[in-house]
Amino acid sequence: MRSIALIQARLSSSRLPAKVLLPIENIPLVVLAAKRASNTGIEVLVVTSTDVSDDMLCDELKKKNIKYYRGSLNNTLNRFVSALKEFDDQTIVFRLTADNSFPDGSLLDELEENFKSQKLDYLICNGHKSGLPHGLSAEVMRLCALREASVRTEDLFDLE
Repeated sequence: MRSIALIQARLSSSRLPAKVLLPIENIPLVVLAAKRASNTGIEVLVVTSTDVSDDMLCDELKKKNIKYYRGSLNNTLNRFVSALKEFDDQTIVFRLTADNSFPDGSLLDELEENFKSQKLDYLICNGHKSGLPHGLSAEVMRLCALREASVRTEDLFDLE
């Protein structure tokens, strides 16, 4: 069964524009997030927008040989689904954000193991109950759930 980590990224953040390109030890945050998520072999794809504001992001990803997909700026759900149009419904999808470089392949492997063994439809690690620090989060679901959500919702909050 295939799994893939999608890292949500854009440069048009209203609070801190281009934060995903801010460096940690000269490594842009988005690059660090991608490398950490893939350090046990999990396939990683950065999903960003077709907006001109994300051209610089794509240039950086290209330089670092990190795969990316460009889709809707405002409809993140559609961006995720469109990026995986060639994938099987049972594909396990991790949702990560580029401003959170803490999740690594070991965490994703552990989440995937729990997701499968408990036969879950959705799994998230965040908040006080998880025992993880505030801000460290990852979500896991099957692609079929994302596709179904994409068809069923028109709520702007759900699309984002």
